[in-house]
Amino acid sequence: TRLEAEGALDTSSGILTAEKIRFRETRVRIEAPVNVPGGGLGSSFAIMDIILVNTTSLTEDDDGLVDGTGPAGNIQVEVRGFADSNGTVFANQIRERGTADPSDVRLRGPATDTCDPSAGDNELGILDVIVDTADPGTVFADPSGPLSDNITLCDLVSIGTAVQVENGSFSSAPARIDNASLIEIED
Repeated sequence: TRLEAEGALDTSSGILTAEKIRFRETRVRIEAPVNVPGGGLGSSFAIMDIILVNTTSLTEDDDGLVDGTGPAGNIQVEVRGFADSNGTVFANQIRERGTADPSDVRLRGPATDTCDPSAGDNELGILDVIVDTADPGTVFADPSGPLSDNITLCDLVSIGTAVQVENGSFSSAPARIDNASLIEIED
Protein backbone atom coordinates (compact mmCIF):
# COMPACT_ATOMS: atom_id res chain seq x y z
CA THR A 1 0.00 0.00 0.00
CA ARG A 2 1.23 3.44 -0.83
CA LEU A 3 0.94 6.02 1.92
CA GLU A 4 1.05 9.80 1.66
CA ALA A 5 1.69 11.83 4.82
CA GLU A 6 1.86 15.59 5.33
CA GLY A 7 3.19 17.30 8.41
CA ALA A 8 6.24 18.67 10.18
CA LEU A 9 9.56 16.81 10.09
CA ASP A 10 11.84 17.05 13.12
CA THR A 11 15.23 16.83 11.40
CA SER A 12 17.08 16.03 14.64
CA SER A 13 14.97 12.97 15.48
CA GLY A 14 13.83 12.07 11.93
CA ILE A 15 10.20 11.88 13.12
CA LEU A 16 7.38 13.22 10.98
CA THR A 17 4.42 14.51 12.98
CA ALA A 18 1.64 13.87 10.50
CA GLU A 19 -1.29 16.23 10.14
CA LYS A 20 -2.77 14.32 7.24
CA ILE A 21 -2.36 10.66 6.18
CA ARG A 22 -3.83 9.14 3.04
CA PHE A 23 -3.60 5.61 1.67
CA ARG A 24 -3.23 5.51 -2.12
CA GLU A 25 -4.26 2.42 -4.04
CA THR A 26 -3.39 1.78 -7.69
CA ARG A 27 -6.18 3.23 -9.82
CA VAL A 28 -7.65 1.10 -12.60
CA ARG A 29 -9.56 2.18 -15.69
CA ILE A 30 -10.66 -0.26 -18.35
CA GLU A 31 -12.79 0.40 -21.42
CA ALA A 32 -13.46 -2.67 -23.56
CA PRO A 33 -16.22 -4.87 -24.98
CA VAL A 34 -18.11 -7.06 -22.52
CA ASN A 35 -20.93 -9.50 -23.21
CA VAL A 36 -23.48 -8.48 -20.56
CA PRO A 37 -25.92 -11.33 -19.82
CA GLY A 38 -29.65 -10.59 -19.45
CA GLY A 39 -29.37 -11.01 -15.68
CA GLY A 40 -26.53 -8.48 -15.42
CA LEU A 41 -22.85 -8.76 -14.61
CA GLY A 42 -23.36 -9.72 -10.96
CA SER A 43 -20.73 -9.65 -8.24
CA SER A 44 -17.81 -10.44 -10.58
CA PHE A 45 -17.17 -10.61 -14.29
CA ALA A 46 -14.27 -10.91 -16.72
CA ILE A 47 -13.20 -8.04 -18.97
CA MET A 48 -10.53 -8.39 -21.66
CA ASP A 49 -10.94 -12.15 -21.16
CA ILE A 50 -8.48 -12.16 -18.27
CA ILE A 51 -9.19 -9.35 -15.77
CA LEU A 52 -11.65 -10.38 -13.07
CA VAL A 53 -13.61 -7.34 -11.88
CA ASN A 54 -15.37 -7.50 -8.51
CA THR A 55 -18.40 -5.37 -7.71
CA THR A 56 -19.87 -4.53 -4.32
CA SER A 57 -22.94 -2.74 -2.99
CA LEU A 58 -20.84 0.45 -3.18
CA THR A 59 -20.15 0.12 -6.92
CA GLU A 60 -21.79 3.02 -8.78
CA ASP A 61 -23.85 1.59 -11.65
CA ASP A 62 -26.27 4.17 -13.06
CA ASP A 63 -26.74 2.08 -16.25
CA GLY A 64 -27.98 -1.11 -14.52
CA LEU A 65 -25.19 -3.33 -15.86
CA VAL A 66 -24.56 -5.16 -12.58
CA ASP A 67 -28.17 -5.97 -11.60
CA GLY A 68 -29.49 -6.58 -15.12
CA THR A 69 -31.89 -3.62 -15.32
CA GLY A 70 -29.80 -2.02 -18.07
CA PRO A 71 -28.68 -3.04 -21.54
CA ALA A 72 -27.58 -6.59 -22.31
CA GLY A 73 -25.48 -8.05 -25.10
CA ASN A 74 -22.05 -7.20 -26.44
CA ILE A 75 -21.42 -3.56 -25.45
CA GLN A 76 -18.49 -1.30 -24.59
CA VAL A 77 -18.12 -1.03 -20.81
CA GLU A 78 -15.99 1.34 -18.74
CA VAL A 79 -14.76 0.20 -15.32
CA ARG A 80 -13.12 2.58 -12.86
CA GLY A 81 -11.76 1.31 -9.58
CA PHE A 82 -8.61 0.08 -7.93
CA ALA A 83 -6.35 -2.96 -7.70
CA ASP A 84 -5.30 -4.28 -4.32
CA SER A 85 -1.79 -5.55 -3.51
CA ASN A 86 -2.67 -8.96 -5.05
CA GLY A 87 -3.84 -7.37 -8.31
CA THR A 88 -7.51 -8.00 -7.57
CA VAL A 89 -9.68 -5.37 -9.27
CA PHE A 90 -12.60 -3.77 -7.44
CA ALA A 91 -15.00 -1.52 -9.37
CA ASN A 92 -16.00 1.84 -7.91
CA GLN A 93 -17.96 2.69 -11.07
CA ILE A 94 -19.27 0.81 -14.11
CA ARG A 95 -20.75 2.57 -17.15
CA GLU A 96 -22.10 1.63 -20.56
CA ARG A 97 -20.07 3.33 -23.34
CA GLY A 98 -21.94 2.35 -26.50
CA THR A 99 -21.41 -0.27 -29.17
CA ALA A 100 -18.67 -2.83 -28.54
CA ASP A 101 -15.46 -1.79 -30.27
CA PRO A 102 -12.39 -4.01 -29.78
CA SER A 103 -10.36 -1.58 -31.91
CA ASP A 104 -10.79 1.23 -29.33
CA VAL A 105 -9.84 -0.07 -25.88
CA ARG A 106 -8.24 1.65 -22.90
CA LEU A 107 -6.40 0.10 -19.97
CA ARG A 108 -4.83 1.68 -16.88
CA GLY A 109 -3.39 -0.33 -14.01
CA PRO A 110 -0.26 -1.74 -12.43
CA ALA A 111 2.43 -3.32 -14.62
CA THR A 112 2.52 -7.07 -14.09
CA ASP A 113 5.39 -7.68 -16.53
CA THR A 114 8.19 -5.45 -17.75
CA CYS A 115 9.68 -5.00 -21.21
CA ASP A 116 13.24 -4.65 -22.53
CA PRO A 117 13.32 -3.69 -26.23
CA SER A 118 17.13 -3.78 -26.33
CA ALA A 119 16.86 -7.53 -25.57
CA GLY A 120 14.04 -8.03 -28.11
CA ASP A 121 11.20 -7.93 -25.54
CA ASN A 122 8.71 -5.26 -26.64
CA GLU A 123 5.77 -6.62 -24.63
CA LEU A 124 4.67 -4.96 -21.42
CA GLY A 125 2.06 -6.52 -19.10
CA ILE A 126 -0.71 -4.50 -17.43
CA LEU A 127 -3.05 -6.53 -15.22
CA ASP A 128 -1.72 -9.55 -17.17
CA VAL A 129 -2.85 -8.11 -20.53
CA ILE A 130 0.04 -8.01 -23.03
CA VAL A 131 0.72 -4.56 -24.53
CA ASP A 132 2.93 -4.28 -27.62
CA THR A 133 5.22 -1.25 -27.25
CA ALA A 134 6.83 -1.59 -30.71
CA ASP A 135 3.87 -0.61 -32.90
CA PRO A 136 4.63 2.31 -35.24
CA GLY A 137 2.75 5.49 -34.41
CA THR A 138 2.54 4.88 -30.66
CA VAL A 139 3.39 7.92 -28.56
CA PHE A 140 5.10 7.43 -25.17
CA ALA A 141 4.95 9.70 -22.12
CA ASP A 142 5.48 9.96 -18.38
CA PRO A 143 4.29 12.62 -15.90
CA SER A 144 7.02 15.02 -17.05
CA GLY A 145 6.02 14.84 -20.72
CA PRO A 146 6.75 12.96 -23.97
CA LEU A 147 9.33 10.17 -24.07
CA SER A 148 11.52 9.54 -27.11
CA ASP A 149 10.74 5.85 -27.66
CA ASN A 150 9.65 2.51 -26.18
CA ILE A 151 13.16 1.85 -24.86
CA THR A 152 12.92 4.95 -22.65
CA LEU A 153 9.43 3.95 -21.50
CA CYS A 154 10.43 0.38 -20.70
CA ASP A 155 13.47 1.56 -18.74
CA LEU A 156 11.08 3.44 -16.42
CA VAL A 157 8.58 0.60 -15.86
CA SER A 158 8.91 -1.89 -13.04
CA ILE A 159 6.39 -4.32 -11.56
CA GLY A 160 3.60 -2.27 -9.99
CA THR A 161 4.24 0.92 -12.00
CA ALA A 162 0.93 2.50 -13.02
CA VAL A 163 0.70 2.52 -16.82
CA GLN A 164 -2.08 3.66 -19.16
CA VAL A 165 -2.73 2.54 -22.73
CA GLU A 166 -5.20 4.42 -24.95
CA ASN A 167 -6.97 3.72 -28.23
CA GLY A 168 -5.54 0.26 -28.79
CA SER A 169 -6.89 -2.84 -30.53
CA PHE A 170 -7.79 -5.77 -28.30
CA SER A 171 -7.48 -9.42 -29.26
CA SER A 172 -7.80 -12.52 -27.11
CA ALA A 173 -5.97 -15.83 -26.66
CA PRO A 174 -3.76 -14.44 -25.23
CA ALA A 175 -5.29 -11.15 -24.10
CA ARG A 176 -3.33 -8.35 -25.77
CA ILE A 177 -3.48 -4.76 -26.97
CA ASP A 178 -1.77 -3.67 -30.18
CA ASN A 179 -1.53 -0.39 -32.11
CA ALA A 180 -2.12 1.90 -29.11
CA SER A 181 -2.03 5.60 -29.84
CA LEU A 182 -0.53 6.33 -26.40
CA ILE A 183 1.31 4.40 -23.68
CA GLU A 184 1.90 6.55 -20.62
CA ILE A 185 3.38 6.07 -17.18
CA GLU A 186 0.92 7.50 -14.66
CA ASP A 187 1.83 9.61 -11.65
